[in-house]
Amino acid sequence: MIQTYTSNDLLTLIYGETDTCGSFKIKQEILQNPELAKEYRELRSTKSALDSHHMSPNKATISNILKLSQKGIKELG
Repeated sequence: MIQTYTSNDLLTLIYGETDTCGSFKIKQEILQNPELAKEYRELRSTKSALDSHHMSPNKATISNILKLSQKGIKELG
């Protein structure tokens, strides 16, 4: 049976969510399939770029959330 791997399979591998056997099979296919290897490299590059951007909420947003939570606590009490 021929196994076809998808972008989702590659992402599962990249995020370390495959078992040992699954990882081995996908990696073997990456080595044999230039198109799959290209997509794998692109997805890894994209993940690295996303991981390097540290995002955090605006201070005003945090303040609003805290005010609303305090208001909710007072209304419950």
